Parts: sequence; C-alpha cells; structure tokens
Amino acid sequence: MSVGCTRSCWIVDKRDIPAFLADAGQPAWVGSTVLALIGLLNIFGLLAACYLGSRVSKPWLLGGIYLGRAVAIAISVLLPITPASAFVFAALLNLPVKEAPVAAPALASKP
Repeated sequence: MSVGCTRSCWIVDKRDIPAFLADAGQPAWVGSTVLALIGLLNIFGLLAACYLGSRVSKPWLLGGIYLGRAVAIAISVLLPITPASAFVFAALLNLPVKEAPVAAPALASKP
C-alpha cells in the first residue's frame, strides 16, 4: 500500500526538474545539483519521518508534511527561477519528503 501511495503522491517528478531548469535558461549543473540535493535530503527526510512518526500523531504529522509541501510550492512559484531559488525549492520540498513511514501506519489503523 505505501509503495503505491508514495508513487502516486509524488508532487514533482524528479526526472523533469533538469529539463525544466534548462528550459528556464539555467545551466546544466543547476539541474544536476538540484537532483543531488534531492537525493541527499531524501535520506534526512526519511530519518526525520521515522523519528517523528514514533513520537507524534501520524495523521497530524502527515498533514504537516503535505502542508509543508504546499508552502514550498507556493514559495517556489513566487520566486524567480535562479540557481538559488532552485536549491531552496529542492530543500523545502524534499526535506520532509518521506511520508510512507507515516502514511502506511496511519492508513492501516483506520477501520
């Protein structure tokens, strides 16, 4: 269940980010650095989600993760596309990225 939910709940397909940044006039290194930053922050996001999932109500934590993503997307829409804004977007969107450790138990506990 969590694998399917995690795949279907992706907000931004990571494979499209370098092409989007290239279309916006950014050099190729910006797209590759954003992907590297996403991969690095996914590790910390998973660890944070597992840690918080054992200490905070899972439905509230899941709501907070999705609220944080909404704020990150709103901020990225308001900022001009620069290397710095791309790095900020990757950091804000992907630090709390792993909802699977939180969503699977929350969904399993529902009758």
